[in-house]
Amino acid sequence: MYNKVILTNAQIVTCDEVFKGTLKLSDGKIDSIDKNGTSVKTAIDLEGDYLIPGLIDIHTDNLEKHIEPRPGVHWPFAAALSTHDHQLFSAGITTVLDALTVGDYYDQDAKSGRSGTLEQAILMLEEAQASGLLRTESWTPLARQK
Repeated sequence: MYNKVILTNAQIVTCDEVFKGTLKLSDGKIDSIDKNGTSVKTAIDLEGDYLIPGLIDIHTDNLEKHIEPRPGVHWPFAAALSTHDHQLFSAGITTVLDALTVGDYYDQDAKSGRSGTLEQAILMLEEAQASGLLRTESWTPLARQK
């Protein structure tokens, strides 16, 4: 699939400067960045809005809060992961390190307690990532080595 997108009239943020310009994408990858506008009629006019690189969140416990929003309340993993992913992506975060668990990891009931939740969260993250279901790239410190 060949898909071209042109974003123009943007305040483009790079590691060295901020300038008004045009960014051209092909199949989701940057083709070029120009310090000029464009006459292409299908270009998307960002009206001076900022266009920044994706952000990296180096530590979040947010997925855990979606899985267990209140003590004793467990949300379905797929719904929790999808909500977490959409929340991150809408904030401009494209890569996230999910810490996954805080507090007492060892418990009496390994299937339903924090250790069971941790194992299920890692499995769900791995499956969703491998299936291309996530908009963000998720990493966990406890992900299994393959």
